[in-house]
Amino acid sequence: AELVAAEPAAATVVAVSPEVAELTVGTPIDSEIFVLSDGTVELRLTCGVSATLAAASAPVQLVFVDELTVRLESGETVFRVPPEAIGFRCETEAARVIDLGTEFGVAVDGNQTEVQVYDGEVIAETITSATGAAVGGAAEERSQAATSTRLTGGQAVRIAAGVQTESSFWPERFVRHLPDPERPEHPRPRSAPYNAPVHESIRIGWATERPTIDGHLDEWDASRMFESRCEAPYGAFHNVRGALMYDDECLYVGATVADPFPMRSLCSPEPGRETYGRGGCLALRIGTDRQMGWPVRGRGSEKGRTLTPIDRSEHLNFAVLWHYAPKDLACIQLRQGMDFHNLRINPAGYEGCFRRTADGLGYTVEYAISWGELGAGDDPPQPGDELGLTWLVHWAGPEGRQWRGQLVDIVNPDAEGWNFQNAATWGRAIYEPPPASLSRPRSSSQ
Repeated sequence: AELVAAEPAAATVVAVSPEVAELTVGTPIDSEIFVLSDGTVELRLTCGVSATLAAASAPVQLVFVDELTVRLESGETVFRVPPEAIGFRCETEAARVIDLGTEFGVAVDGNQTEVQVYDGEVIAETITSATGAAVGGAAEERSQAATSTRLTGGQAVRIAAGVQTESSFWPERFVRHLPDPERPEHPRPRSAPYNAPVHESIRIGWATERPTIDGHLDEWDASRMFESRCEAPYGAFHNVRGALMYDDECLYVGATVADPFPMRSLCSPEPGRETYGRGGCLALRIGTDRQMGWPVRGRGSEKGRTLTPIDRSEHLNFAVLWHYAPKDLACIQLRQGMDFHNLRINPAGYEGCFRRTADGLGYTVEYAISWGELGAGDDPPQPGDELGLTWLVHWAGPEGRQWRGQLVDIVNPDAEGWNFQNAATWGRAIYEPPPASLSRPRSSSQ
């Protein structure tokens, strides 16, 4: 981190990842410009706003203009604004974001600005020309906004060259939090609990009998379960052990997830927004196009790319499985294509159950998802098929609303990019034949 000295302090460090050795919790930021070249830092601004700066793909340069205004020159930052700081502004070369009491992320890449709202509401204004914010004083006069849009939780927009374009909401787009302070009984340093993928494929066994969807995995073949965990020292409390089965009607999901704050999600299925992973969930990316096979094709619309029919295919599925705590309800969100269209929440073609583990530090999850909901009702996967699949787990904090980290495994090591932008990164799903005692797979007509 690089500081340009000034008085008084504009912010204070409240959390920092190990990569930023020169900063510690409590360090005052008595500068007008703060540059973060590596790692993640959470700052508390004098107005009470919390800002999480992550040098994930580029350095972050943040200018403190006045008590309620910052200017993001490059990189990405997530802001959480308390009621007393409503009206807080984040400016960029292309945009001005005015908070109305919310959590939102802003990313600057050259002359392009991405704005994404996780909760609450903001006003996103397009700036057609600007002289910039003055360092060391009030902001200089700027041109009038060409476009003003209200964004609420679950919405995102891209702003460039004076034009606003609606963007898909991706929960993983921003690093939103460092983990909570270490629990006394389970000490752990303060950095995000991520993992290095270790599995390139998964074998999906034939379900000789439809499992009872009750959160007990006694019917599952333990030898078929894969294991994946976050990197040390988080692995003991952030890991997954899971498996998949199938038949003519359904894909079956079974897993045990270690989670310090299990089954606390307050993300209601009612609003119909793609924000469910932020309270903790298990998610799958699933390819069901038997003609395409593996590796899977399909890409997102990053950097203004025009989507093709393959990118919008109903055989490219995103399934989010989560437990809504207030109603003790096992929920599912389904979307299709790399553009995440055809949003469905809790449709008829699924059955699910979550069950807390005995030690209270995790849960088991069991789901049946019909092939019809996965775009393959007329032509479900068959024995011998090799299709695409990626497994994800998301963790949240004790409040059940804020994303804390993720695990991604079963990936194609020969492809680059993110699972939500490049389907070629999805791992290989091998659909195994039924036992020899069965002459052929069951069908819905039998």
